[in-house]
Amino acid sequence: MLQRGFIHRVRDEALEEPPILTTTCGGAGEAGLLGLAISPDSTCFYTYCTPQLRRILVARYTMPSQGEPVDAATEEVVFQFPRRPGGGNHNAGWIAFGPDGYLYIATGDNGAFDNSQDLTIPNGKILRIDVSRDDFPDDPLRNFAIPPDNPFADAPGLEPTIWHYGLRNPWRCSFDRETGDFWITDVGNGLREEINVLPAGTPGGVNFGWPCYEGAIPGPFGDDGCDPGAAPLIDFPHPFFRAIIGGYVYRGSAIPHLYGKYIFADLVNRIFTLERDGDSWKVRLLMRTDQAIYSISEAPDGELYVCTSFAAWKLVPDPCRDSISALLAAYGACAGDAAYNADADLNADGCVNLSDLAEALTIAPCGE
Repeated sequence: MLQRGFIHRVRDEALEEPPILTTTCGGAGEAGLLGLAISPDSTCFYTYCTPQLRRILVARYTMPSQGEPVDAATEEVVFQFPRRPGGGNHNAGWIAFGPDGYLYIATGDNGAFDNSQDLTIPNGKILRIDVSRDDFPDDPLRNFAIPPDNPFADAPGLEPTIWHYGLRNPWRCSFDRETGDFWITDVGNGLREEINVLPAGTPGGVNFGWPCYEGAIPGPFGDDGCDPGAAPLIDFPHPFFRAIIGGYVYRGSAIPHLYGKYIFADLVNRIFTLERDGDSWKVRLLMRTDQAIYSISEAPDGELYVCTSFAAWKLVPDPCRDSISALLAAYGACAGDAAYNADADLNADGCVNLSDLAEALTIAPCGE
């Protein structure tokens, strides 16, 4: 998935051309095609995008046959709602199916502080919907049902899709595939970046506090008269940390010493681990890259991929340092492809990709 609106098939860690789908959601900055989720039965997939920066659109497409493109005519609007007055930013974009089979959607406050505490709108929230039914047959912009245990499912005048609220820009979230715990990161304003975790089974209705609170401290307008909200698991002060990128609890098998640790990043090129240490939590710098990190994804086998400005890289073991290798598998052109140029294949592995420039990356020693 590319922010410019293209969706590609990846086979054997190689990006296939042409795209299997070109959407009308291309964009830049914090807009465009921002999220994708495959249904649990793999019959369809869902996208999250910001057409013309005027609205938020969640759409459904039928999954194509192996090797075939997506039929754009299968597009169905699942949920569409307006961006609220504010800037062109804070559009969030994470979308995924939870362990309960419902579709979870992370939305931003659209740059307007008061949206996150407004329970009549879906902006600045975690939403939760049932895409197997339709409670709104007369509304072409709402083709889903409301889970009966959503906190405002039966509250007149309130937005029934809300699961949690009080978030600024929860750009990337995840469920721990082993425990079902829900990890929610929120990009801060000028003082804090935060990580939240809700144990599996936590009911809806959690208020994370924005804008009354930024992390664990009062927000930009103070906290007078505010609901104290839920304190984050951990928050990071600026300028040490900038624009948190939520990740996953590692459940793969390739890097055993990372098993059970939460892997996350920030926009300024760093990847971290977070693990419990008795009654506290320990954060360690895992590695640095020379590119801005925008997202972390989890494969069906539990292995993790890091998406940067120009490539998607797989985290692989480092036999030299027992850490993470800077030599990450990047997509590119391989021998036999029209774009392949043997003169650019610096490591002679048969592919031209960012692994040829791996020496430009810096890795932190273990434990640093």
